[in-house]
This record gives sequence, structure tokens and C-alpha cells, in this order.
Amino acid sequence: MTTIDNNSTVVVSFGSNTKQKGDNVVEAIRWFCGLMKDARVSHVYETAPVGSGTAPYANAVAIGCTDMCLQSVTMAAKEYELIHGRDVEARRNGEVPIDIDVVMWNGDISRQQDFAADFFQIGYTALTRNQEC
Repeated sequence: MTTIDNNSTVVVSFGSNTKQKGDNVVEAIRWFCGLMKDARVSHVYETAPVGSGTAPYANAVAIGCTDMCLQSVTMAAKEYELIHGRDVEARRNGEVPIDIDVVMWNGDISRQQDFAADFFQIGYTALTRNQEC
């Protein structure tokens, strides 16, 4: 991945395992696209639960360009999660209303385990077969 016009390229993974999982992911993508320039998004797809979870996930991956720093993007994502129900009680119950993680920043992998997982690779592969930011 490259940096364009002093912007950083960010690759983000979205996931949800609630009854409204598809809607939750689509809503989070809309939010993300509002922060980014030239955002491209994979289709929303379903994957098997990770770890001890029992509900399948809706997932998607997005690539965007931003003049925000990594810390600001990450903080905004975690704030969005909290506002949309990703709190202590949800975690205790194994519910993921929305999960948003920065997996890559300017071509560097920041979350190796996520990068290697099917829930990320399905969307990322679909996006990178085309063109990059």
C-alpha cells in the first residue's frame, strides 16, 4: 500500500454477531466512509464464530485514506463501538454489536492475528484484487 498526498492509508475490519449484524456492519461502514477519503469497501459476508463464540459474524473490510493519525482513527473506532453497544455487559454475554479494528496502516500490519484470519482475508483479498488507495 502507498501513501498519497501526505495521507495515510488505513485498512479496517468490521464485524458483528448480533441479530442485526448486517445492519450494524453497514452502519459502521457509513460512519467510516465519512472519516475517510477515497474509501473502498468489500461486500458484507458471513463467517463462523471465532473462539468460544456461538453466533456467526457479519464482516467487511474497508480501505481509506486519511490525514488523521493512527491513534485518532483507533480512538474514534473504539468510541463508535462503545456508543453502539460494545460495552462490558455485551462482552460478558459474548455479543459483539460492532467491532472495528485497524488491521493495517500505511502497508504495515498492526494486527497480525486479524490479518491472517478468514474474517479479514475474504474482504481484503476482494478489495486488493482491484486497485489500491
